[in-house]
Amino acid sequence: MAWDLKEPECISQARLLVASPEFVYDQIKYYGDNSSYLSGKEQLEKLLLQRDDKLINLALAEFAVKKETIQSLFDRSKTNDDAGDTYHLGLRVACLSNRHFGFFNWPNFDLDALMSKGLTEESYALLTNPSINDKVLEALYKKADCFAQVGEGEWMHMIVASAENERLNQDESNDSGPDMGLYSIHNAIFSFLENAPVTEPSVYATAHLLCALEPEHTVWPEAIEHVIERWRHAEVKDYKGDIKEGWSTHLALTEELACLD
Repeated sequence: MAWDLKEPECISQARLLVASPEFVYDQIKYYGDNSSYLSGKEQLEKLLLQRDDKLINLALAEFAVKKETIQSLFDRSKTNDDAGDTYHLGLRVACLSNRHFGFFNWPNFDLDALMSKGLTEESYALLTNPSINDKVLEALYKKADCFAQVGEGEWMHMIVASAENERLNQDESNDSGPDMGLYSIHNAIFSFLENAPVTEPSVYATAHLLCALEPEHTVWPEAIEHVIERWRHAEVKDYKGDIKEGWSTHLALTEELACLD
């Protein structure tokens, strides 16, 4: 049943406080898909949290629009988590997948602890979330802040994961001005091309990343020859020991990568 989100909030509260968890889950999903941070029902989210039902909490984690709701559930999932606790892992992943993060309501996810584990279900959920804070993606490509501690192999896995994020091609420019966040992300990607170690794993990661980018959103620096040259000289071989062929052409993968640069 579709939810008329304009109904008086007291009716919504009464209805969902007595409804089955399965019904509430579907309603909260609809609410999350059709509400914004400003139009969210803060009191309703608080009351549903008080039901402390596992299925309802999972719906709130993934679809609630208020920072306080997501933060409460994320903190609760860490406090109550035991090794191998599938439910609390799912609850954290739902929080990290929530698409209602914004500049003014970014929750505290303790990114140092989260990223110290490398690419996990949790870090994957955040790195592929289009509403991720732009500064986190910048830090990823520059291997700074919470990513400075990550080993090279895990870093490359994270780069590949980030290539799935719609934000890389999501221009939010409007009448107020250009999307400077997207511009900064693409500047950071170019910094990655300039500074990442040129190894076989990084060639694959870089190819994944560049193939995901739409040219109209990328940064065009004044000079790119130095970047093209450094990736062209990488050596990547297939399982037979021959030069690895590109994914879209008969050129060597490294030559194809230079064309993408």
